[in-house]
Amino acid sequence: MAILGLLLLIVAVVAALAAVARGDFAVHIDLHWFTLTTDVSVVFFLGAAAMLLFLVGWLMVARAVRRGRERRREVKALRRRAEQSEETARREHEARLSEQGAAEASADSAPPAHHRDDTALTDSRNDR
Repeated sequence: MAILGLLLLIVAVVAALAAVARGDFAVHIDLHWFTLTTDVSVVFFLGAAAMLLFLVGWLMVARAVRRGRERRREVKALRRRAEQSEETARREHEARLSEQGAAEASADSAPPAHHRDDTALTDSRNDR
């Protein structure tokens, strides 16, 4: 690809030099609403300028499309990350709730501590 690019650059330079060296022929351009009389080198460089403007426009469009694609990927990744963090937070919340429910259930099933102490006191009084 690089070799092809260098070859095209060499051809463009040779064409530009030929247009400048041999560009003294008169050219008459008539477009019914616009008439231009000039030489070949001016026509060549006007074409080169038009091609350069086309290339700059093409590169700008390509860059905008690439940035748009990257932005969509980034938004998608951020949404996926946000959904994962919401899911993780929901699971942690549910785990805390289930732990609290299990702790409350075990506390309800065990007899209160003061009942055991009262019974022990009552038994020791009866022993006397």
